[in-house]
Amino acid sequence: MVNKSILLKSLHIYFFIYAMIFCGCQHTIKVQNEVKECTKGDLKNETIHSVAIKLPFLFYPERWCLNDSKLYVLNSRINPFLTIYNLQENSYIQYGNIGQGPKEFIVPSLCEMKEPEKIGIYSNSMNKLDVLHFNSDSLLYVKTLHFPLWNKQRGIPKAYTRLIQYNDSLFIGTSFMPKEISVELMNLKTEKVVNSVNFPLKPKEGEYSRPYECKIATEMNFIVAAYRYINRLEIYKLSDQKFQLNTIIGDANNQYDLYRLNKDNEMILHYSDIVCGKNQIYALYRGVKEKELSSANSKIEVYSYDGTHLRTFDLGRSIEKILVDESSMRIYAFDRNEEKDIVFCYAIESNT
Repeated sequence: MVNKSILLKSLHIYFFIYAMIFCGCQHTIKVQNEVKECTKGDLKNETIHSVAIKLPFLFYPERWCLNDSKLYVLNSRINPFLTIYNLQENSYIQYGNIGQGPKEFIVPSLCEMKEPEKIGIYSNSMNKLDVLHFNSDSLLYVKTLHFPLWNKQRGIPKAYTRLIQYNDSLFIGTSFMPKEISVELMNLKTEKVVNSVNFPLKPKEGEYSRPYECKIATEMNFIVAAYRYINRLEIYKLSDQKFQLNTIIGDANNQYDLYRLNKDNEMILHYSDIVCGKNQIYALYRGVKEKELSSANSKIEVYSYDGTHLRTFDLGRSIEKILVDESSMRIYAFDRNEEKDIVFCYAIESNT
C-alpha cells in the first residue's frame, strides 16, 4: 500500500509537471503566432457618387483634419495659413502667420487633436506645439508643448510629418528620414519618447526609406499603418504604452528594384491615405503606377480592426486624401485635378 501511495503521488507530480510544461509551450506558440496574416480579398465594388462643395477660400489641404463638424485646413504656402471651416454654417475664420515673431511659425503643420474644439499647430524647427481652443469665432491660447530632442547639439527634434494626439500628454509622431522610418509615442509633458513601432518591414543597411513610406492613423487603442508602395496594411494594438502588431493585410513586395533604377513613375502607388473610425478602418487605395494617378479611380477599402474586409467603395475619380465623419456618414475628399476651391462629399450608408 505504501508503494502504491508513493506511486500515485509520483504520477500526480509527473502529470502536474507535464501540464505545466505543456501549457508553457502552448503559450510560447501563441506568442510566436499571434500576428494574424490576411490576404486581400476581392469584394464587389460599391459605386458611390460625390457632391462638389464650393468653398469660400483657397483649398489646398497640405494638412487637414475634422473635429466636431469643423474642417481644419492648413496651407503653409500662404498667410494666414490655417482655415477653420464650419461645414454646417458655411462660414470660416483664418489664423496664423508664417515667420519668427511672437505667435508666428516657421513651416507650420497641423496636429490631429482628439479633444473637441482643440487645435494643435506645431513647428519642428521651432520645437513647439501650440494648443489652442476654438471659441465661436476666435482662437484662445491654451499652452505650448515641446518635443523630445533628437539632435541635442542643435536642439532640434525629429522632423515629424504627422502628429496625432492620443491623450492629454501622449502624442504619436511619424517621421521619414532618408534611411529610417520612425513612429514614436511621445510624452510631451516630460519631453521623452515612451515607445516606438518596430516595423517588420524596414530598409536594409544602406537602403533608402522611400519604398517603405506609410501613413499612420489612430483611434482608441489601435493604430494602423498603410503603405504607399507596398500593398499592405498593418494593425497594431496600443496597450500599456506599447505597440503590438496584431494583423497584417496584404503582401511584402516593396518595389525597391524600381526605386533603385530611378523609375519612381513606374512604381505602383497602393495606399495614399488612412482613417481610423470607431469600429472600422477606411483605407484609400490607388492601385496604379505613379504616372497614371490622374486618370484612375480611387477606392476606399473598409476593414474591421480584426482584419475582416467589409466593403469597397469606388469613388469614381482620382482622390488623394480623405476624411471620414462617421456621425453624419460622410466622406470628404480632395482631388488635386479639380479647382482649388472644391471639396468632394460622399454620403455612405451604414453596413450594420
